[in-house]
Amino acid sequence: MSKQVNPFLALDEVKESYRRYVETFQRFRNPTIAEWVKQQIEEGTVLWQQPLIELNRRYKEGEALQTLVDQGILEPNIPKIFTTQKGEEAPRYR
Repeated sequence: MSKQVNPFLALDEVKESYRRYVETFQRFRNPTIAEWVKQQIEEGTVLWQQPLIELNRRYKEGEALQTLVDQGILEPNIPKIFTTQKGEEAPRYR
């Protein structure tokens, strides 16, 4: 039986652990600076960025670009546009 993980709760736990870790070695003599750093940490603007969540749909795999060119569906130069290295004549993937 697999345990489901809530990514938002997991993120909160990681952030809290990291905050506690950082606080163990950050000592400020100036109370104004100490308070500013504490406030920035609590607001989440110093130790980490907001999480980025993206949803990627899987699309049905179709014909290779060159096949579509050969069938007259795409222009002959289209495969050159989708290369990974400058000067390649054809893409490295289908």
